[in-house]
Amino acid sequence: MGSVRTSCTTRSEQPPGSRRSTVCVRAESAVFYGNASGPVPPFDLQELNKRGSLFVTRPTLLDYTATEEELAWRAGSLHRLVTSGDLKVDIHATYPLAEAAQAQRDLESGATAGKLLLKV
Repeated sequence: MGSVRTSCTTRSEQPPGSRRSTVCVRAESAVFYGNASGPVPPFDLQELNKRGSLFVTRPTLLDYTATEEELAWRAGSLHRLVTSGDLKVDIHATYPLAEAAQAQRDLESGATAGKLLLKV
């Protein structure tokens, strides 16, 4: 059975409140990743019982890359997916380097969805 993916990548996109956050979990797991939106809000793990045999994880890159060679291989694979168009990267905004402070404020506000790029 394949997993059903959801896209709740920023606080502005997540349903407010910890109980409602688990509503977007429909199949096998809830995966929380990245740090841009701050810590994962607490929620009652018993809520997962109501939705089936689910699990929660908070992966880090270093847990999935044992060596520098593996990291380079994974980065290359990711790059190929992006350049081939098989993986779409949502870019929210591009800022000139001189506006890096504004980009940081926008990121911290939680009002962005997608990547913020700095143009050098």
